Amino acid sequence: MKDHTTHFDDCGCLSAEHEYCILDRDKKIKALEDEVQKLNDKIQRGIKAFHEVEQTLGKALDYPWYKDDQKNFPGATEADGVCTGDNVAETLALEAAHRIEYLFKLTYIHKGKR
Repeated sequence: MKDHTTHFDDCGCLSAEHEYCILDRDKKIKALEDEVQKLNDKIQRGIKAFHEVEQTLGKALDYPWYKDDQKNFPGATEADGVCTGDNVAETLALEAAHRIEYLFKLTYIHKGKR
């Protein structure tokens, strides 16, 4: 007969402690799964926020609406927003900044302050 108090299981704990080891492992796995879910939720919120920024900038920069191109986007509505192509929030913000700078220069010149 084997002495279970000195036998090590695959996890490295003594057999008498094995049940507690499994419970502890399961708690750790659940905590890690919860953390992964929280991180995935944050990622999805970030993706949504970036999309909203892209749409806001695309509309302000007068990008074409999906709804106006029913041939390529059948059934598209205003809710589908504008087509920003390969642009992302950063490139759209840069384009908006260039337009703002240009408009400031026009205003400055128009006021006769060369």
